[in-house]
Amino acid sequence: MQTWIDQYLQLFETRIARCQQEIWIAQHLRYVAYCEEKAYLDRAAYPARCETDADDARSVHALLHFKPTGAPIGSVRLILPPGCFPVEQRSPFAIADLAEDDRDRLAEISRLCMTWRYLPEIPQSLAGSLVCDRRRIVSYA
Repeated sequence: MQTWIDQYLQLFETRIARCQQEIWIAQHLRYVAYCEEKAYLDRAAYPARCETDADDARSVHALLHFKPTGAPIGSVRLILPPGCFPVEQRSPFAIADLAEDDRDRLAEISRLCMTWRYLPEIPQSLAGSLVCDRRRIVSYA
């Protein structure tokens, strides 16, 4: 019997965004998740349909791909030093006591999202072992 990690590895692949087009895809997925699906952010603030901010320039972006089709369905970014991390704006005590050398080895996980909008139909070859209810993919075996 497959474990959940086995299923994850069978179905998904995470890849670093290596070009501007892939970063745009990550930003567009963020827009879909945060502006359209959850309405956390105002759509009107992002006329290019990409959720962006000043921290994107010093971040490493990654995309989550659905392996059976190759479709990108999620993204995440790591905000790198130097500079203030967004979490510090919410809680100045989060890393204030760290020495500068320690701070230079930190990264903030940010803008983690997944959208089902671009998840295609489950391929017939996987239909016997998976159920997709638009919220999760789970094994029923």
